[in-house]
Amino acid sequence: MALTIGNGNASSFMQQGQVDWVQLSKLGVSTTVSTLARLSFANVDPFTCSVAQAISSQFKLSHQGQLRLSEALEFLKCFSSLGKVMWYGFGVKHVVHVLAQTTQGMTVIALCAGLSEVMSTEMAAIILDELARAYGAPEGLRPSLLQWGDLICTCAGTLASTNFGIIAEKFMAFKGDSILVGGRMFMDETSIRRLGAPTFVAKALEAVARLSTGSLTSIELKGGGVCGFIAAIGYWFLGLNVEIRSGDDVLYRNAKEDAHVHIRVDYTAVNEAEKPLDVQVTSNTYPIPNIDYIVSLETKNGNYLTGRVEWKDIIEKTFGAAGRKLIASNYHFGLFLGCSARIFAAVANSEPEVARYESEVIRNGEDMYNYKTHNEWSEGKGFTHFIVSRLPELANLESTMLETLEFPLARAFEELQCCTDKFELVCSCFQCQPDGQEPGAPKREFCIPRLAETILVVMRDLTYVHLDVEMQPYRAGLEMMYHVWVEKASREVFKRKFLLPIFLRNFGTASTCETAEALFTGMWNQDRDVRLKTRLPPPAFSHRGVTFYLDILRRISDQPGEAATLHVVPGSIQLPSGCRYTYTSDSEYHHYEKSEATNYQPLLSLTDTADTGSLDLHAELRVTERIEALYLVFQFSRAGQEVATVPPYDLIKRLSMAANKVFCLHRSCGQLTLPLPSVFTADGEGRVDPDTDAGSGRSVVVRRLHGNVLARCLALCLTGPNGTTVLRSNECLSCCIKSAIGFGLPVVYIV
Repeated sequence: MALTIGNGNASSFMQQGQVDWVQLSKLGVSTTVSTLARLSFANVDPFTCSVAQAISSQFKLSHQGQLRLSEALEFLKCFSSLGKVMWYGFGVKHVVHVLAQTTQGMTVIALCAGLSEVMSTEMAAIILDELARAYGAPEGLRPSLLQWGDLICTCAGTLASTNFGIIAEKFMAFKGDSILVGGRMFMDETSIRRLGAPTFVAKALEAVARLSTGSLTSIELKGGGVCGFIAAIGYWFLGLNVEIRSGDDVLYRNAKEDAHVHIRVDYTAVNEAEKPLDVQVTSNTYPIPNIDYIVSLETKNGNYLTGRVEWKDIIEKTFGAAGRKLIASNYHFGLFLGCSARIFAAVANSEPEVARYESEVIRNGEDMYNYKTHNEWSEGKGFTHFIVSRLPELANLESTMLETLEFPLARAFEELQCCTDKFELVCSCFQCQPDGQEPGAPKREFCIPRLAETILVVMRDLTYVHLDVEMQPYRAGLEMMYHVWVEKASREVFKRKFLLPIFLRNFGTASTCETAEALFTGMWNQDRDVRLKTRLPPPAFSHRGVTFYLDILRRISDQPGEAATLHVVPGSIQLPSGCRYTYTSDSEYHHYEKSEATNYQPLLSLTDTADTGSLDLHAELRVTERIEALYLVFQFSRAGQEVATVPPYDLIKRLSMAANKVFCLHRSCGQLTLPLPSVFTADGEGRVDPDTDAGSGRSVVVRRLHGNVLARCLALCLTGPNGTTVLRSNECLSCCIKSAIGFGLPVVYIV
């Protein structure tokens, strides 16, 4: 049942086209206890919904706008975790389905989702609060910013898979702002797309509402990119005709020449010596100045405007002239990406030549798992195909990339460095051409070598991202990743040289989460600094209406490339009850059984594919609610009895550290003469003690768990702290044993 004010008719609290707040305060609200529970679980206050519906009654959605919003709601999806103990996305109990039952509720979704699509929750809440003030809401009938924020967070993501963000960015981009988020290298803030003062943005939206009801015939907006966003609201939801111009030049018009224009946007030049006016609504003029505190918050809290761009031209749309220069470096950019794909393949396949570079890559044992994980798209030919399919701008580079895959590893490294040198020659940034910069010139050029590296970083991370629902990335997201890489480069003291080993060290699930969050939300979450410091990404988290969760929460896999895949879907994290959470974490509780592996025997066959793991081994995902987060752990049980608990990310880490340690081409592998005095087999997934095995003369122990996914995962967790494990995948057993012996360690376990 919907949340209904009075008799459900807006006329009961309307007077001469305005909200009658006195009458509204006297009306009752009717709904069911079940609906109240759904609102409560989502932290949405019924009072806030009522005020939002009253304000939304001033807007009239067009038939096309209603159809667009209905289609967006219809295609909202939800996905379950292992055992259906958590849901990701928009479930059947989500509050948007309650709001969507009335026209006023649909308009609430349009306003909240539209604002959240291009700006931070904080700024969207401030604008809604100012909109309530503009409509004369008294102090006692205005929700707090926190309450507005909860409502906005609930509706956020509704439009993520639509083209509204693309339209908004298109309209805002006509202003010509070259930089959205700024950064260490960009000291000139005038190029940043700024927000105007929320008070006057709200008044402009009020004027657009009057256009939708016919009480106003046309308005003109003058100023910055925020004018384009306001025009996008009018066009996409309210069916208004829009014209965008810069002086006498018409940049865009969605209506015929003789058709009436409702919203005219004029991106006029601003005199920097004067206090700029970002938006003017004529004939009633509402100046929206650039307030200093807003500028100071932009790069810290994400208070900037950004829409989405299509994959087909994301490089040029985001980086402008620098992006075009990079793409124009056709051969060298293709060589750069192809050599990287070749090196990724060498690392993934543990080619012997890689060992000479590992001393530069591995600072400590923990770094190993950051780059050893791979899947079919993250290296070699799969990586080149992925780049071309995701970035059609680079389609002409495919033949060059494929040619480089046959290079010897040493040549791939050499060519990679040569490409970086070539990029420096065509770059005009102040770092590549310090002598060519005029004194006092603003540092606004993107660095082409760093830009090429950014594209490589982002593409490699995206090979581990699966979009459950197709979404376009935010323009600001790719720019954010550029600044992240520039900062990393400065800390590593590159001396203008791109060292791939240093680059490899930055791989891992933490990097994948960072890239995905930037691209598909356009802003950082508040816990980002903590995640970067600990390099412990949450198994699932949501931000700005988009949820990110690791594949291992859906099904347990013994392949690290699959387990570490990050799924992205619009919506939030929900429990079966409907309670909404934004963050999960590995449980701090660990428990491992004391039973041990059995039946140690000398290895007699290299073709032994027996599975001696427990057939009744079962795993469940356990969720513990806390105020700040959900804590997750896998509970392994045998015959109904708990034998171990393993946190999800801890399991991914163990899989990654044990995988891809053996080089095997399945040809010329060489045979071993069996039995070998120090090579044994062991049955079961129970605990092993490296000290005991080494003392018994067992230097290699093959654990016979072929094909038993749960047993293989549990065996990795039940290896003592001094043991080294090789997770066998497609490698032959002979190569695994020879590699294990070559490690020179007291004992190595092959699972």
